[in-house]
Amino acid sequence: PYTREESHVLYSVTKSFMSALVGITIADGYIEGVEQAILDFFPDREIRNLDDRKAGMTLEDLLTMRSGTDYHERGSDAPHFQLNKLARGWDRFYLNRPMIREPGTHFSYDSGGVILLSSLLHSRTDMHADIFAQNSLFKHLQIDEFFWLKNLDHHPHTGGGLYLRPVDMAKLGQLYLQKGSWMEHQVVPENWIEESFK
Repeated sequence: PYTREESHVLYSVTKSFMSALVGITIADGYIEGVEQAILDFFPDREIRNLDDRKAGMTLEDLLTMRSGTDYHERGSDAPHFQLNKLARGWDRFYLNRPMIREPGTHFSYDSGGVILLSSLLHSRTDMHADIFAQNSLFKHLQIDEFFWLKNLDHHPHTGGGLYLRPVDMAKLGQLYLQKGSWMEHQVVPENWIEESFK
């Protein structure tokens, strides 16, 4: 089996792969669009610190790191490092964070929101991000070997836990330069590529 020792960790470049997967799920009709409210994906979940701001948080707010939560990565006891220590429940940890701003109004670097995107994808496709990536992205780019850190819920760390060979890392950049097309197949929608560059 392929191991992480045979590859290189992408750290936060993993987030760009996750963004591509979100674009694919929207194009395939699994998700309505970036305006969809995050809580729509968790209708039966009991969520703490719930208020109008959290209810108004959208997919776009997570993608642009403007969620309005108190999540940050500054200091050894930051929420991000607390999440990384958890064996389970990364999505629950993020969803329960208190709000400190109106969503969409303030940028704050936020790996947790990108990790939550994986849970949204799972709620719609019934596949974790690693499996969905294998079926809808990696197979088109001829990426056959990868390693993805996961928790005990089998939830991949989409904020920074993907390992690939350097040649396969470069394929995502080339895919975006080709406006989402690879070998005459539109892997990621061209409009998603254009919006991503903005």
